[in-house]
Order: sequence, then C-alpha cells, then structure tokens
Amino acid sequence: KVIGFQQQSRATVEHECQILASLHYEAIVELLECYRTPNSHILVFPFIEGLRLFDHICVQWSFYSEHTASHYLAQLLGALDYIHLCGIAHLDIKPENLLVEECSDRLKLIDFGDARRVLGDECKMSVIGTAEFMAPE
Repeated sequence: KVIGFQQQSRATVEHECQILASLHYEAIVELLECYRTPNSHILVFPFIEGLRLFDHICVQWSFYSEHTASHYLAQLLGALDYIHLCGIAHLDIKPENLLVEECSDRLKLIDFGDARRVLGDECKMSVIGTAEFMAPE
C-alpha cells in the first residue's frame, strides 16, 4: 500500500504504522514493514488472496446463509475485542475494510488509517469514520 503525502499527512500514516505494528492477531492484517520515502509511505502487508467482505457478499448474495454471516461476525468480534483490549478503536468498521481470505475463509480487519489509541472516555466525542457506517449516537 503506497500512501502519498498529498492523500494523508505524514503524522497520520506514521500513526497507522505504529498502531498496526503493535497488533498481532489472526483476524487483523499483519504489517510486515513500513518505509518512508520523500513523497510517500510504503506499507508492506502479506498478499491475501480473496475479496473484501462487501464484494464477497455481492458475489455470494443468493447463497449467503445465517451460518456464514455468524462465522464472519464471530471473527470480527474477536478482532474488535483484541484491539479494544489493546486500547485501540478502529473507528471505520465497514464491509470494505474486511478481507475474506479465499484459501482459509478467514476474515482480516484492514485499514487502520482512522484508528486511535483510547484513553478513558476521550474517543466518545470524536466523529471519525465513514458516515454510512457510523453508529447513530
């Protein structure tokens, strides 16, 4: 993943790298390396053969069972429990930020660009993320 500094500030990308480097859980994408060039950051992840959950649902729509949905939901909840125990809020959970690994049918949470370390109640008043997927409160 190459992120130009026009797209996001250096501090934002470095923050994402720091957060990802601190996380080690089966349902969270693993950051292998993070390089800085004069114009961009390069984040290196393992290649994951599969689709984003949004695309996976679109392709499988007529065959999507409650069992399949609960299978992915359990993996997502495990990842969220882990990052919350680490004091991190993802803040942009949506089907586009979840990959379904084709060979194992495992879910991977990706895109920690909006993630924040949470100290007490500090994030409760933050408005960050994709509007269509934000909680109404």
